[in-house]
Amino acid sequence: MTSRANAISDDDSCTLRSAPPPHTVERISCALDYLKDTQVDCLCWCVGEQIAYSWPSKVIENFYDLQAKGGSLNPGWDGGRDIMHSLHREGIDYLPLLTQRTHAQGMMFVAGFRMNDTHIKSCPNSALSPEFWKTYQHYRLGDATDGKGYYNAALDYSYPEVRNRYRDAIAGVSGGVQTGKNIPRSFMDRRVRKSGFERLREAVSEEVELVHVHRVHGRREC
Repeated sequence: MTSRANAISDDDSCTLRSAPPPHTVERISCALDYLKDTQVDCLCWCVGEQIAYSWPSKVIENFYDLQAKGGSLNPGWDGGRDIMHSLHREGIDYLPLLTQRTHAQGMMFVAGFRMNDTHIKSCPNSALSPEFWKTYQHYRLGDATDGKGYYNAALDYSYPEVRNRYRDAIAGVSGGVQTGKNIPRSFMDRRVRKSGFERLREAVSEEVELVHVHRVHGRREC
């Protein structure tokens, strides 16, 4: 008997950003259809990076709402092909629908949260730069305070305001969605105090416990 190898599909949510119309609820399945009859049994789906890519978070800003306020993004993702954007305009939250269909197809769904992405933050007015980031510039890693620095645009999780904000956002979608226990080490500046890193480790442990509680009590079905 030969064992069936398992595989993970790591999708940055781009599959649903590049689909031709019509953009109906049924079209959400296009993110899964091409995985049928493959060895993929886990869909890892990126849902945000200090902003909510396309779901209606009550804690962090939504990418599309930032665009509507005048935030720019270059290169553009939409061009009339973004299913999530179309559904968002109709007031439809695509995320629970996608996770339900992933499970129905016999695959595990893992929500991916970029802990400290610096995409396009060298342009402070981009749609990937939330008001929290603009307001708390003194929470950035590194010494530079202008918007032109790139990697130093990452936020320092040793500050409670930074980690609690994102933890609360993760809690909004974590019911039934498996999250990892690995501490995000990228952009952890060597100048961050050891006590700060220890607080970050404690915060991640709290997040894992929070996910467990939400699964048991079914805060949100995903």
